[in-house]
Amino acid sequence: MTCPLSLSADASDASSADRFTAFLRRAGELAHDLNNAFTPITGFATLVRDDLASTELTALDPAALASDLDFVIASTRRGVELTRELIRLVAAEQSVHPPHRV
Repeated sequence: MTCPLSLSADASDASSADRFTAFLRRAGELAHDLNNAFTPITGFATLVRDDLASTELTALDPAALASDLDFVIASTRRGVELTRELIRLVAAEQSVHPPHRV
């Protein structure tokens, strides 16, 4: 005969494992999205820096530089949103499973 408490514990363990797997999956998705947000920041900021270093200021195209900087700003904002989402996700997981001192 199986003890009902052990069945409950097994179900609880399975539920915890499923939640943890879902948490890890979402954390991986967020890491990928953060990388996608930060890559253009580096690229466009480098383009602007190189433009400023390689030409005279009078030869610069202000509209092109502004467009590049707008992309940097938009990507940065997206990175901030994703970081906040990651913080919320971690906080929610910690409220379900508070960290234990060892």
